[in-house]
Amino acid sequence: MARPRLDSIKIPTRLRILTAAEQRFARAGYAEASLADIAADAGIRRASLLYHFESKERLYQSVLETLFKALAESLSEHFLPTASFEDRMLGLTKAYLDFLTERPAFAALVVRDIIDDRGETRNRIGDYFEPVINTIESWVEREGKGRVTPGLDVRAALLLIGSDALLRRASGPLGDRLWGPTERSLEFSRKLFFGVPDEPE
Repeated sequence: MARPRLDSIKIPTRLRILTAAEQRFARAGYAEASLADIAADAGIRRASLLYHFESKERLYQSVLETLFKALAESLSEHFLPTASFEDRMLGLTKAYLDFLTERPAFAALVVRDIIDDRGETRNRIGDYFEPVINTIESWVEREGKGRVTPGLDVRAALLLIGSDALLRRASGPLGDRLWGPTERSLEFSRKLFFGVPDEPE
């Protein structure tokens, strides 16, 4: 039986469950993650978990909703006309990179579920990711008219930068071996969208 952790009084049970589930789904995948393990990670009993989330499917959906809501919130301020379009575009890229760093389970969970062909898992990720891509693509085409590289396939550029960073983060320590120690997504974003080299530091 799982014992409540010392911090359980400070952190609401629902949040502890979501945090534990996020980590467990990222490590094991939807099919292999068990409610018993998630409950143990959260320091509660399985029955208590089921009181808050009636099924594994509902828990998984809540994890995705929480993650993608947090992602949208971290990106949202960069859509506002508070700076030049280039600064906002690069700020959007940086906000995405920061989010991947702050929520390391996100990349592993998304990459795992994109390649999972056992049922609806892939579609669930698409249902959350596609609106994010659509929103950014529409914004770039609207706000960046005459400012981005002529003839640029905006969606392809967004997916190239986004998936590169996602795969690098999902690779864990292997990421530095394959990509090198320097993060280059901002440089790629600047070159793809504006056709100019990265500024020297």
